[in-house]
Amino acid sequence: MIKNKTLQIRLTKEEKEQIEKKGKMANLPASAYLRNLGLGYTIESKTDIMAITQLNKAIGDLGRLGGLFKLWLSNTKEEWDPRLGDKSRFKVELLVREIEQNKQELLEIARRLL
Repeated sequence: MIKNKTLQIRLTKEEKEQIEKKGKMANLPASAYLRNLGLGYTIESKTDIMAITQLNKAIGDLGRLGGLFKLWLSNTKEEWDPRLGDKSRFKVELLVREIEQNKQELLEIARRLL
């Protein structure tokens, strides 16, 4: 279908900038963004999709880290597996710090989604 009709609207500079920004977030030119919005089509934000992908990656990383931490702490064999490393207090503190950083990353991604 050939699109050959135009519709003009008057906007403030700020309104125009906001519409263009939202169009970019949805990976659409401003005209396509407004057309889709006006016709009631769902507009998926590229930013939201990227944030969800990052969130899923961070959740997976945190799960793997938690699993390794649990394995590391539960290994009580007399013959220590050298692949699990040393159970020094320093090592535990580093691991807990890394888990906390992952938690903060998840919170930041979740805030962007909201």
